[in-house]
Amino acid sequence: MAQFTIYNENGEILRIGSCPESMVDIQAQEGEFMLPVEATLDQHKVVDGQVVDKTQEEFNEYRIVQQSMRKPFVVGTETDKELNQIISNHFYGLVDVVQWRVENYALLRKAFYLSVDNFIDAQVKKKYKKKYGTDGDSQEEAYLDQCESVKLRFPKEYKHI
Repeated sequence: MAQFTIYNENGEILRIGSCPESMVDIQAQEGEFMLPVEATLDQHKVVDGQVVDKTQEEFNEYRIVQQSMRKPFVVGTETDKELNQIISNHFYGLVDVVQWRVENYALLRKAFYLSVDNFIDAQVKKKYKKKYGTDGDSQEEAYLDQCESVKLRFPKEYKHI
């Protein structure tokens, strides 16, 4: 088996692999180039037809891009301090946490909102108050108040005070 590295005209390594010697030359597609050497996607690039190490900045950028494809795991009960730590750890401390929170406010709101089941339950109680012995108003009010607090906690834009 022969190792190969496929890259584009900018020197970005697109994929790596191994195949039988007889198939190495057909691994690159149109607009791609092949080197019969081993490399890694995160640590290497191609310059003048040679595999070289990425700079630390290029390596960090690659890690952020890869992690950006996956969102940090958030339960929806974290304090701000805990949430900031989760975000910072997820991106290896390489992102501005406040800016990430603003750019991803919708994701965070979704994680922290109460289940819509609570709102539906309140509506049913409001419609059938005699049957359930409650009007559902306080439950609906609590749900809406919690939603408002989430909206305030995760604003669409950050305002310096």
